Amino acid sequence: TTDADFKAIENAVARIQIPKGNQISKYAITSLSPEAGLSSKIPVSMRGFIVNNVPVATASLIKPDDNVDVLLTFSAVMKNGAQQNVTVTLLQNVKVLGVGNDLGQGLDAKTASALKNKDEDASAYSDSSALALALSPRDAQYLALAQKEGDISVILRSHGDVTNYLMEIATFEKLFN
Repeated sequence: TTDADFKAIENAVARIQIPKGNQISKYAITSLSPEAGLSSKIPVSMRGFIVNNVPVATASLIKPDDNVDVLLTFSAVMKNGAQQNVTVTLLQNVKVLGVGNDLGQGLDAKTASALKNKDEDASAYSDSSALALALSPRDAQYLALAQKEGDISVILRSHGDVTNYLMEIATFEKLFN
């Protein structure tokens, strides 16, 4: 109930479920850091879905707590029997939990620099990164299936844009008509 008590739990996350009304003890919390793990950021009833192979140039522009739409591009057989690539908006307004090791933990400058160097060292061997997304169990199933069927892309949304739009399937035929 003192300012020191509140400072002690500032930027902390629960390691275990703390029932409503129970006291918060030191063993039940930890600082929000990569060591705390992604599970500390996943909202109740959601799942943390990891999208791998996101180009580093794209991932570096996306930050934890941003919202993205997820697109799927795949080859489809059209009504006339012709095969062509199509893109569909699979998921809209999805919360980004983390990008690489960055869980949005509000690090001090020294720790942030060390993590950035670690990420840069890792990216020297790879041109891709990972995004952790908060999805419902149903959406997680569909995204897992979609990854097997085609190429996944993410597009960044404005923080204020929470509308789900009715989107038609994109084809080259529609693009040039």
